[in-house]
Amino acid sequence: MVVLGAVVPWVKNESLQPWTAASAELVSEDGARHKLSVWQQGPIVPGPEKQRIVVEAELMHAESRDTFTLKLWEEGRVRSITFGGKGIW
Repeated sequence: MVVLGAVVPWVKNESLQPWTAASAELVSEDGARHKLSVWQQGPIVPGPEKQRIVVEAELMHAESRDTFTLKLWEEGRVRSITFGGKGIW
């Protein structure tokens, strides 16, 4: 059985340049990697405003119960954002 899931983190950009997610993946505790679809309305501009980033994955039901780290990268994987902890998925 395939489980579709979406994580919608709110992100604030504290750097000096806009940030746009180009790729994303989930990494399980045992190191298994799952590429994700990623969408955001536009670049996250520097400042206090938070913006939503939507990521989606297809996982087998058993996999969906694991603990994951969510990693998001901009183009070229120069700057990234990492979310960790139990229950992020």
